Amino acid sequence: MDVLRLPHGPWYPLFGGKYEGTDVSLYQNPDRDFLSVIVDRDEKGNPRGLVLTMYKGFLAEGPVQQLLESMKQNAYLFITKRGENIHRFLLIVRGPRYIGIAPEELRKAIEEMGNALYREQIVVRELAKAMSVTLTALRDVPKRVAAALLAEPLVLPRLTGTKTTVQIVEEAPQVVLGKNRDGLVAKEPITEFRCVCISGEHERGRKRALAIFVENYALAGIPVILFSKNPRRYEGLRNAGTEKLKEYHMAPMGFPVSIVSPGNGAFIDLNVIDPDAFLDLLGVSPNAAVARVFQEALGRGKGGLETIKDLHEYLTGSQYFPLQARRIILAAEKKFGNVFGKNEATNYLTATELGGITVVSMREDVVHMALAHTILEVVYLFLKKRGRRGGVAVVFEDAHRLVPRARSPLVNALIESVKHLADIKAYLAFETPNESQLPDDIMRKIETRVVTVSDDEAGMRILTKRPYRFFFRPFASSITI
Repeated sequence: MDVLRLPHGPWYPLFGGKYEGTDVSLYQNPDRDFLSVIVDRDEKGNPRGLVLTMYKGFLAEGPVQQLLESMKQNAYLFITKRGENIHRFLLIVRGPRYIGIAPEELRKAIEEMGNALYREQIVVRELAKAMSVTLTALRDVPKRVAAALLAEPLVLPRLTGTKTTVQIVEEAPQVVLGKNRDGLVAKEPITEFRCVCISGEHERGRKRALAIFVENYALAGIPVILFSKNPRRYEGLRNAGTEKLKEYHMAPMGFPVSIVSPGNGAFIDLNVIDPDAFLDLLGVSPNAAVARVFQEALGRGKGGLETIKDLHEYLTGSQYFPLQARRIILAAEKKFGNVFGKNEATNYLTATELGGITVVSMREDVVHMALAHTILEVVYLFLKKRGRRGGVAVVFEDAHRLVPRARSPLVNALIESVKHLADIKAYLAFETPNESQLPDDIMRKIETRVVTVSDDEAGMRILTKRPYRFFFRPFASSITI
């Protein structure tokens, strides 16, 4: 076994040999991360592929079992006892991943898996902090304590076991941003743009970057929901652009686009609305006695509410407060018109080779905020039920106005819906002049930052890569900014 001079290494051999008739090797890097390599051979015994699994370990103190149950990441928990010393080791896992035997394929896979583990450890650390669990990276643990992990006979088979079902991981589509300062095409895997903030003082530059991200999500086959105060600006997405894209190895492209607004293709859905947000929409204090009447009616009618009129049959009793609630509903009907209805998630999730783009007309008022909240909640519930991760991209133009720092029940509900989508790995992008104008709940989710340098150039910082600048590519569509 040789030292592997690969990304996130060098990787030093810990174990090599046959396990249950299969060639397996276990490596460790200076950060004490583990890399398991299993050789897949054909009928003649010739190598035809490798199964890779990578682990990042921590010494854990506190209610680590509860942490493990709350984590969305794959992980192992090993508890060792030697004499009076009890140690708990938490290992987060990336893989198994099957690749060919080409050296470049191995290098690329190791880099991507290591980058992914780095991102996931940040999330796990935040969760651990919230649950009063102390995590110490294995690299910072005394050597004699870290050695206790591999001293257990049952650990090594778990880290190098061959009984795991191989997961074939599809490569993430590469999307083009423009050209770097050396004149080379700047492109990244779409998964690097899971949660993006676009900021800077150059408004035209921000809007251009936003439109490029919208196109790139759709080009990667991801349906897009774009909230914009200027929806007509995006009509040009329907038509193909010019031939200027040839030098970027791209073709002009038109996209399937629909533009919706309250009561016109998009609705405030009472079946999923947050009760406090609904009271905020109606102008009813959550402390008012009538508030409970509305909350109970929403609960009883959930799933069967087509319009706000349907709430009438769930307002029980003839006492003063149900009668007051009926009067409020009648006033809301006159004030808001036909904005209430059921949203169908599938209308927002159309995708073939290209992702469909739904542009939602958005204003800075309670109606549009409630609309955005219930659209996103319906989409989240649909994707979660079907186990679809990363199944949509949600983009906010002028996010500082549409998802403001000033809190209210409606703002809180909208932010919670955004966080729900982040939990299922949806793609999120926020455009704003300054990051400080966005709520802290949103900024904690940001992984990639794009800051305009001019109307034509931006700097980008990806969580696990060195920052760089790029000049914007032309649009694939005929959109104009």
